Amino acid sequence: MQELTNCVEEYLKIYTPDFGSDPVLARVLLDALVSSSPEGRAVSSDGSLYVYNGAVWNRIEHNTLVSMALLFDGLWLPGDKPKRLTVGLTKAQSVANTVLLIHEIRKDKFFDKALPGIADKNGFWVIDEFGSDMLEHSPSNLCTWAYDFEIEPKSEPVKWLAFLNSLWRDDDDKESKVAALQEWLGCCLTGRSTSFSRCLLLVGRGGNGKSVIMDAISALWPEDRVTSASPKRWGHDYTIASMRDSSLNICAELPEYNALESSDMFKSVISGDRVSGRVIFQPPFSYLPRAGHIFSANALPSIGSGDYSDGFFRRFLIMEFNRSFTSDYALERRSQDEILGELKEEKPAVVHWALEGAARLLRHGAFTLPESHRNTIAQWHADSDPVKDFTLACCGTGESTLASLFSDFKDFCSATGRRHGSARGMAKRLRLLGYSGARRSGGTFFNLQSKMRAEWSDCPSDPF
Repeated sequence: MQELTNCVEEYLKIYTPDFGSDPVLARVLLDALVSSSPEGRAVSSDGSLYVYNGAVWNRIEHNTLVSMALLFDGLWLPGDKPKRLTVGLTKAQSVANTVLLIHEIRKDKFFDKALPGIADKNGFWVIDEFGSDMLEHSPSNLCTWAYDFEIEPKSEPVKWLAFLNSLWRDDDDKESKVAALQEWLGCCLTGRSTSFSRCLLLVGRGGNGKSVIMDAISALWPEDRVTSASPKRWGHDYTIASMRDSSLNICAELPEYNALESSDMFKSVISGDRVSGRVIFQPPFSYLPRAGHIFSANALPSIGSGDYSDGFFRRFLIMEFNRSFTSDYALERRSQDEILGELKEEKPAVVHWALEGAARLLRHGAFTLPESHRNTIAQWHADSDPVKDFTLACCGTGESTLASLFSDFKDFCSATGRRHGSARGMAKRLRLLGYSGARRSGGTFFNLQSKMRAEWSDCPSDPF
């Protein structure tokens, strides 16, 4: 942005405003920014100003606009009695806000229909089910970032593939894990992450390569396109605002408890529904999230939101890391910096490898799902839903009142360390699980019955 600031500074040496009103200064500032663009294009959308630089649309931070407006301070206004212009912080902020309101550049939701793809030095890469192709740079691509290198379609990322094979060397579904990661990366790089609505969840105890692969994946994006916002804080306006420019969001240590408390916001961000955020001392704005999300955890997190629907669990693509590099002495010992250094050399080839995965994803219409993913999701679903777990572990055929079932359910939750909630919540969940309830004179009856406590499974033998 310093280059843009320099352009504005040079522009003001030649063109000075006739008046010192906010609208006049705002228009001069906009003209200065447009003059810096090869195609003279600028747009105000969703609370920000964007300037096209011949390849991508650069978003101008609000504080940068304020800083540029301060350049007016000290200029001489023309007239019979020249007057020195005074621009303090308050006026500079007002000028910056006024730039965003200039009617001919206001186009809210301008980037909602951005063309899926990725830009490099030479052009804009797009994909379809048949593969990838490169188009010319164009403002109509609505691209907001680009690589400073050329993507290499003819090179194979040998070291990258060897690295992935070492991570899952002993897993029966190793090939499907590599394929799923390839598809997921290509999906994220081309801005299609929210179209397929799955975040990547890496699970496994320490010393298994999770942190290395997260760093390696992060390095595929420019630093300013990567954020680190825990889903625990997605309900906060400032956190949502911080992900506006994000193409990849990483949470290196997902807490086991209370990390997924707001299922509605979680699903909205993962699926790309319009969200609202706010930067401190600035008005709120809305945008469509496009980032892919990677979470890492030693164990599967608890579902604090109480959302046990299939739709919630379909938002995850789980990769298990079972190999322990700390105890595997057959592995050649290399530092993390050494591994990442080697992978960085193959970055252009890795990006194209990911694009091939995105094309396969479009052909199939869904991710390649490793068998371990399916098994883990099924187990996580069962373990996360205490009512379902209770019916499987502690109930059989018969009929019981809701009061009797809820009493036993509370004991079950106490023994297994879960929250029991309310009797009404349990009744609702039982109906969703397919059990029928009927209100009679003795209370509400359901068509299942608690077993004798000695027959309960998944509980300590004498939990009470």
